[in-house]
Amino acid sequence: VGAFLITDSNRIDIEPAPGVDDALLAFPLLGPVMALLLHRRGLLVLHASAIAAAGTSAIFMGDKGAGKSTTASAMIRAGHRLLTDDVVALDLANPSEPMTVPGFPQIKLAADAAAA
Repeated sequence: VGAFLITDSNRIDIEPAPGVDDALLAFPLLGPVMALLLHRRGLLVLHASAIAAAGTSAIFMGDKGAGKSTTASAMIRAGHRLLTDDVVALDLANPSEPMTVPGFPQIKLAADAAAA
C-alpha cells in the first residue's frame, strides 16, 4: 500500500503507492506502524484490546480470531469504555502501577462478530 518512515519516534511520513486510496493506509498505519512507533518510545506493545472499567483497565489478549475485539465490544455494550483495539501500549515506567496508554478508539470486527 505504500511506505512508512518513522523519524525520532514522533513523526510518521507516508508515501502511498500509486493509486492507493487513503482509507487503505489506515490499517497498516494504526496497526503495525503505530505498534513500532510505540515500541520505539519504550512502551510494551501487545496485540490486544483494552477497555476502561471500574477505574482500571482490562486487556484482552489472544491470537488472531480469538475474540479480543468481540469481547471488548461486549464490554462496551455493558457500559464500559473502549481504550484501544488491536494495539495496546503499556507504560511500565512505574512497574508497581503499569498504565494502559489510550489509543485509537475504533474497534475492528468481522461482520459476523459485529452482528453477535
